[in-house]
Amino acid sequence: MLKGERPDECEFCWQTEDSGSQLSDRAYRSKDIYEPGLIEEAKKLGINGNARPRYVEVNFNQACNFKCSYCSPVLSTEWHKEVKQFGAYELPSGNHNDPRWVESLGIDNSPSNPYVQAFWKWLPEIYPTLQTFRMTGGEPLMDKNTFKMFDYIRENPKEDLHMSITSNCCPPKGQWQRFIDSMQTLTPNLDHFMLFASLDSWGEQAEYIRNGLDFNVFYKNIIQYLEECDRHSLTFIITFNTLSYSGIFNYIQQIHRLRKQYSKQRQMIWFDIPQLTYPDYMNSKLMPEQIGSLEQCVDYMENNKDGDSNEFQGFSDFEISKVTRLINWVKSDTGFDKNKAEKNFKAFFQQHDKRRNTNFVNVFPELKDYYE
Repeated sequence: MLKGERPDECEFCWQTEDSGSQLSDRAYRSKDIYEPGLIEEAKKLGINGNARPRYVEVNFNQACNFKCSYCSPVLSTEWHKEVKQFGAYELPSGNHNDPRWVESLGIDNSPSNPYVQAFWKWLPEIYPTLQTFRMTGGEPLMDKNTFKMFDYIRENPKEDLHMSITSNCCPPKGQWQRFIDSMQTLTPNLDHFMLFASLDSWGEQAEYIRNGLDFNVFYKNIIQYLEECDRHSLTFIITFNTLSYSGIFNYIQQIHRLRKQYSKQRQMIWFDIPQLTYPDYMNSKLMPEQIGSLEQCVDYMENNKDGDSNEFQGFSDFEISKVTRLINWVKSDTGFDKNKAEKNFKAFFQQHDKRRNTNFVNVFPELKDYYE
């Protein structure tokens, strides 16, 4: 990249930049850890060097109580159970989430997983220079290693550490309250804690996309987090997909309402809106005619920008830019096979409804004609 070359594995960001957007996640993510001298340090270490990372993200295992429609058995034990019972989803393009593929990976969720053991051995070595530590899943609040990490920080306070988890905010068996209780003694030992709450629409439609979600429980839990914790913030992760169009304007309005309620002295409520590209049946390029809902969001945010009279409660330029780049990407030509994706869309959600006792048309009546 320093030579101006484009590695193939970064295609997602190149598409975003080529669509007319100024910044892709490549820039935003780099800014998370940038400091003067960092590039020079990396060049000095070279490709074979053993750098101490400033930013570490881990996924300890696949445990998850949800079966999100765009997810995979690799990242969800509930998905894994379903395909073991019913088999792969039979799509026109081929079998999807085939259990034989999952079994061939040899996923190991046991405490003896050598990668997990290696992490705990490695952690003391990198901890002094660690600035950001993020745990994802699966659902990290279902994994004992998450709480083990909380204990580690309590025992080794680090005043410059930013810590976060990406959660569905509806873990089973009292794990949410355990998390809230942990925050009371954890956050005094670090700089900041961020909860990344995964939610792709609002209300019933969000429940359909993220099978297993009880929206009322989700909402009650995030309010508890905002009100009872300290040195913390909340970021809604909107993995924008085909089924997000219908609810996105209401979603943005709800974020604005929460900001006015909770963001008094600093920004407490954030959102990020990455575009989903796979599986193709949920790629937002499938329904470019729905782009008006995103344009409506941009207009709303422009009319409610952050300023001196409503500091921390409006919308910033970079947030407007993220939604605008999504619009530009949806409109751009990236070789997306819309015809194939439409066939997969119908086949997937027919089987989804049969296996999970759901009803697509009842939840998305505005898409009834398209679906049929």
